[in-house]
Amino acid sequence: MAEIPLGISRFLERKQVQVFQGEKSGEGFAEVFMPTETHSPSPGQPAIELRNVRDKDPKDIISGEALHFMGGSNASNQPFHPQFHALKQEFIGHMTERQMQVAQGQLDMFKKQGKTGTNFQDAGSFIYNVFSDELIRGGIFPQLMLKKKEQEAFERGDPFSPEQKAILEQMKNIVHDRVR
Repeated sequence: MAEIPLGISRFLERKQVQVFQGEKSGEGFAEVFMPTETHSPSPGQPAIELRNVRDKDPKDIISGEALHFMGGSNASNQPFHPQFHALKQEFIGHMTERQMQVAQGQLDMFKKQGKTGTNFQDAGSFIYNVFSDELIRGGIFPQLMLKKKEQEAFERGDPFSPEQKAILEQMKNIVHDRVR
């Protein structure tokens, strides 16, 4: 079983992120709940609910989901992890035209499926809250990709521009606590 990387475990502890087992069904591996979400099972606390982990290591899933918090902001719009948050902004700033087209296609598909909420209200929200996190998670934890071909592509760094690859290396240093 994999270990949670030191940078992430320290972050989870410092921010008192609750991790719990939810229903074994539902969408995805897990769900992230920001402290301000009223439908959170842990109101006022950041939380990760493990769901359908499939054949994935739960510690990898927790690590991958923690990236949502590390790149996100609290209710006062203060970054949970300022350095990681800044790198996420830089990563988004280097998105390619192809990535933007894929993001728009995914958003259109989700809207047709009836998805609602702030993550799906417009392309900017979707890219910031969903698509960029998906790319970053795949770049740092490619083993979490569902399809073998996707996993291999992320391991090779295929989806990323040269600038994004350099940013991902900086993010990996934070995740693995190699930054002093």
